[in-house]
Amino acid sequence: MRQKIKNVFKNLCAFDADVQKTIGKNILLIGADEVGRGSLIGPVVAAAACVIRKLSQAEQAQLCELNDSKKLSWDQRERLYALLKDHPAIAVCVGEASKSEVDRFNIHQASLLASCRAYQAVCAQLDCAEAQTHLLLDGRALIPDLPPERQQAVIKGDSKSLVIAAASVVAKQYRDHMMIDLAKKYPGYGWEKNMGYPTPLHQQAIKEHGVTPLHRVNYKTVADQLSLGV
Repeated sequence: MRQKIKNVFKNLCAFDADVQKTIGKNILLIGADEVGRGSLIGPVVAAAACVIRKLSQAEQAQLCELNDSKKLSWDQRERLYALLKDHPAIAVCVGEASKSEVDRFNIHQASLLASCRAYQAVCAQLDCAEAQTHLLLDGRALIPDLPPERQQAVIKGDSKSLVIAAASVVAKQYRDHMMIDLAKKYPGYGWEKNMGYPTPLHQQAIKEHGVTPLHRVNYKTVADQLSLGV
């Protein structure tokens, strides 16, 4: 098992190294991923990550569990989240598109907006021009407001790229902690466990307790309940 984890980490690093060779050593490679597209509530959250110097062997050992956040346990994500938030060799920032922005646009556009905000926050933190960066985005879509030559969509990128995997973990844990806090304000919907996703418990709670101000009004489960005047 330990060897398998090491191999995953090695492959993540190798992917980014190959991209770096293509874009040039003076270009900063930034990865972005989002979470919360299928949730019925709250903002969609994205994170962006950039490895700003070569990781030491000790740092590699600490981060060797990195992978697509969906393939990690809560404890694994928590350990990595704590490391990544203040890591001396990795810049990480979070961006959000609010619930109202999800309502106003659509979840696809809101997700790209959150990713763009996270990416721009990393650029600001590193005090670098966007022209000095190359963005790897998990999925198939590019950010419309950024030059296409400075970004690349990577299908299943959170299991291929180190910087996308790091962003995946940070975005997931950041939003999960947010949902746990919101569950205390709106008990009964099970957000501390379902993170706002449409589980049977959550859908039943909407029928019993109604729609909260945090629910996304254009999502079918929520829209159907609103049509009943609840």
